[in-house]
Amino acid sequence: MNLRLQAEAAASLPALAWVAEVCWSLSTLRVWHGAEVEVGDSFAVEGLWDGDFSAGRFHKEGFLFGSGLVADAAGVWFVPSRALVDRVICGEGEDLVVASNSLVAAMAWAGAELQVDHDYRRESYQILKGLDGYDPTFALVHPQIRRWRQHFHDPVLYSPSGFEIAPRQSPSPVESFQVYSEEMAGLLERLKRNSESPSRRRTVPWVSTISSGYDSPAVTALAMQAGLEECLSVPNSNSLLPAWVDSSAGADGGELIAEALGCPIRIMESRTPTRWEDEVPYLSPSAADPELALYPVMEHLRGKGRVKALLTGYHGDKTWDRIVPSDYLGPDLRRGDISGLNLSEARLEAGVIHVALPFFLARSIRDLQRIAASPEMAPWALGNEYDQPIPRRILEEAGVGRELFGMRKRAVVQRYPFPKVPEG
Repeated sequence: MNLRLQAEAAASLPALAWVAEVCWSLSTLRVWHGAEVEVGDSFAVEGLWDGDFSAGRFHKEGFLFGSGLVADAAGVWFVPSRALVDRVICGEGEDLVVASNSLVAAMAWAGAELQVDHDYRRESYQILKGLDGYDPTFALVHPQIRRWRQHFHDPVLYSPSGFEIAPRQSPSPVESFQVYSEEMAGLLERLKRNSESPSRRRTVPWVSTISSGYDSPAVTALAMQAGLEECLSVPNSNSLLPAWVDSSAGADGGELIAEALGCPIRIMESRTPTRWEDEVPYLSPSAADPELALYPVMEHLRGKGRVKALLTGYHGDKTWDRIVPSDYLGPDLRRGDISGLNLSEARLEAGVIHVALPFFLARSIRDLQRIAASPEMAPWALGNEYDQPIPRRILEEAGVGRELFGMRKRAVVQRYPFPKVPEG
């Protein structure tokens, strides 16, 4: 099969969104894309991976954050992020395949509609069943495209004979904290080379989020060695303790951690959208609670006017915990929630590649849990319910004082079932 990729920028699409249309009878592959999507001879991508950018083989090698597509002799590969904070939506008709990294763009471009009597909590929470257990079926209404799917993690090949998920390799063994640290450093070094490749139209600067917990500070510490430019903090969090009991209970900023790491920090004022069109991207990905806590971060990065890589600690709560429930110890990436997914539309608008770093080697969670509970890590174990020796060792060895992080688990979510901003 010889499909020639025909790419066209579309001003109506978000900066990092893409929509592909494959017609088998005409042997055509057309891609419409936002202004910041990178396009090669046989691929289109918005993302970073630990491989040669110019080769564009993120469907066969490397660990991709973001999404893209590749045309080869077998058909068209649609490639979601290896981190379960993003997905690819695909619709398959008799002679046509439509795919996108945006549910909203896929529906708008194809003219598909939601089923008004369908409970989309089913689709929203499917990935909690793990890579081997989730049903990719997605309920949309379209006269010609009857089969819709959402794909996570694994590249998927579409051809005239149907679709096929790429074989998944066995998890890489992680023998010790030293090995894990070296693997992380190697990944970040390769990602940095990819982000600065001369084959890109523009290089991709790195920023991170930071809080007073474990996950984002550890990611920031690791990324500092690879040229992180700054970290962003939204200091207000939810707390069960009222301010008159403990005035610091809702404080979740990482200023002192950033200072100890030598990382420039920008404190973001907590705020929520005031316009309908700004709220919609946070509500549209799923039926779960919107992640508006990072709205100021996305708005700040959108204002930079170029693609940025945002490194976060999503999934660190499972990957790095000292005691992990047995349900989460398999290689199929079980999660306790779908946090991060509700940023999947907003990040495309803001021009942000979401690098949720703890997903790297997360399929080796049995090894990581064994390491966290090992005698070697005892000096960095607190023995309480909020105990993550791996990130604690990363941070303390980077010069961050023990008392500055990971003392109390906080959350920065805003729960509400309906839109707050009236449609104008």
